[in-house]
Amino acid sequence: MVSDKKIIFLTGQMGAGKSFLGAKIAEHLGLHFLDTDQIISTEQEQTINSIFEKQGELAFRDMEFALLKRILEEESSCVVATGGGFPCFNNNAQEMYDNALVIHIKASAELLEHNLKSGIAHRPLLNKPGLKLHEFLENQYDSRKSHYEKAHILVSLNSRNEGFKHLIDRLTPFF
Repeated sequence: MVSDKKIIFLTGQMGAGKSFLGAKIAEHLGLHFLDTDQIISTEQEQTINSIFEKQGELAFRDMEFALLKRILEEESSCVVATGGGFPCFNNNAQEMYDNALVIHIKASAELLEHNLKSGIAHRPLLNKPGLKLHEFLENQYDSRKSHYEKAHILVSLNSRNEGFKHLIDRLTPFF
């Protein structure tokens, strides 16, 4: 981590547990927690699905970029759960890597599918007729891998519960 700031970004595919784990990590470390999708949704007064439908993915990615710049300028200590595509556009991965601690959560396919099954209708990239979830997730990871793997810390998870302790153990040298 280049700066003295204590900003932690969590990256990973949708359903990896970034929001769940991020909130627990923030509480444990005494930092506040931010969720980029939640912030954008609140500021735009619409769901992420609606933003994708009405304004398009490119407009959403521009909102993510503007939010990243704002977080890096205004925050000094926080844990940030990013959307799955957040590090993959507008050189966001490099910006995060240069200015904060980045942790990539690589969840097993089984964990991703389990976490996503009940919320497919609320995920704009998944809410498509005939979508084969397992195949989509594999292809998506392959296409985003180079961005995800720029992280300072890579963590593989099979369950959310094992993730928290493992992440705290990995963070100890940084705090």
